[in-house]
Amino acid sequence: MTGSRKQLNILDRSIPARTLIFSLVIPSFIEELGQILTMYVDTAMVGRLGVDASAAIAVNQPVLMLTNGFNYGLAIGFSVMVARYIGEDHPEDAREVMRNAMFHILWFGGLLTTLYIFVIAPNFARWMNADPSIWADSRAYIFHLGCTRMFLAMLSINSNLLRGMGDTRRPMFCNILHNVVNVLFNYLLIYPTRIISVFGMRMTMIGAGKGVAGAAMGTSLANICSALLSMYFVLRKDNRITFDRSRIIGVNRRLLGRIYRLGLPIAFERLVISSGQVATTRMLAGLGNHVVAAHSYANTAESVCYMPINGFGIAATTIVAQWLGAGDSNKAIELGNKCIKYACEVMAVCAVLMYIFAPQLVGVFTTDEQAITMASQALRVQAFAELFVAIANTVSGILRGAGDTKYSSVLSMIGMWGVRVPLAFILIHFFGFGLIGVWLPMAIDWTIRCLLMTLRYKRGKWQNVWKPA
Repeated sequence: MTGSRKQLNILDRSIPARTLIFSLVIPSFIEELGQILTMYVDTAMVGRLGVDASAAIAVNQPVLMLTNGFNYGLAIGFSVMVARYIGEDHPEDAREVMRNAMFHILWFGGLLTTLYIFVIAPNFARWMNADPSIWADSRAYIFHLGCTRMFLAMLSINSNLLRGMGDTRRPMFCNILHNVVNVLFNYLLIYPTRIISVFGMRMTMIGAGKGVAGAAMGTSLANICSALLSMYFVLRKDNRITFDRSRIIGVNRRLLGRIYRLGLPIAFERLVISSGQVATTRMLAGLGNHVVAAHSYANTAESVCYMPINGFGIAATTIVAQWLGAGDSNKAIELGNKCIKYACEVMAVCAVLMYIFAPQLVGVFTTDEQAITMASQALRVQAFAELFVAIANTVSGILRGAGDTKYSSVLSMIGMWGVRVPLAFILIHFFGFGLIGVWLPMAIDWTIRCLLMTLRYKRGKWQNVWKPA
């Protein structure tokens, strides 16, 4: 097996647990931080155009999360397979997974691009019952993003292949490039040519004045640049797993079937969750643009707490997959427990800060007092459930590393359509709760899900889910 000094050897027993886990978590954390900063910058830049512009983007977020989440679920299947084969010391099988990943990028990315351009962009704002005043901006935004769906699929798949090898640094670099390009071109494309002041000096800043469409164009350019960088990283010869560049693409139906059986439960989980978010956003859309915008602000602000927690889930998936592949379930359990412990410690601090500074977090996006008040209330409700989010997400990462992807996925689906959506409908339509009517059910769902996920983990059946080819 080809080694790399730049990629972490997860199976090295001499590495202390804390060092191993945080060596994976910290790059993921920086990657998440970059994503959150991009969301903040995007939301703040568009927020300067007014509440209607923010609503035009916010109304599209559910379908973006739906398709991104579906692709991410399938990408997890490739990541787990690569990590497992590394643990089993089957490098040729890992190479075959990577070749099939390239084929997946082509067909799935092409399908998404077609759907966005010809189906989603012309119709989604109307389907969401959005105010007709924002339809034009909404269509322009989703159309431009849709044109680069294949590149986004490429970025997601390649990043997960690298993580499966134990490399979270290079996906971080891809994300940093994405953020830099996105912010730069947003600044140039959203606003018109204007006079700005730099260190007391007045100067002309050129701009395209594309507004909401300009924000989508900037993100699309960032998708292309970061995706190409991720492909370069995957093709490097110093990776833990390399393959013949003359055989980059492969089609193995049996292997793809196994990968999709691992990834599809996660993909459908994201699909169902996102469809629930579509339903709840549609409920809020009927309450006015202020409520939709406040919901978007709260979601973006809350994502600050998810920065480190997603990193622990990613670390747990890779660590557990490789150690189970190496035949040491005790080590997998030991490190999995450490991931949960560290995730809880970090999330406890984040939740307290989110509760205290909720108005300040939202105030970055808008000066509208009504929107700030509504979004802050939503954040403070969710703050009480953040510890449960940390446990559920990290345990889910452990189960996925073991190949047990169905349980957490089914649980998430039930939580969305059995708890969140019906309870939100009741609270909004019968009790007039407004925005809190969506966020309170969310907190209840995470609490229940955490308890059930913990029971699944403690019973230990997940250790024997993997079935050899």
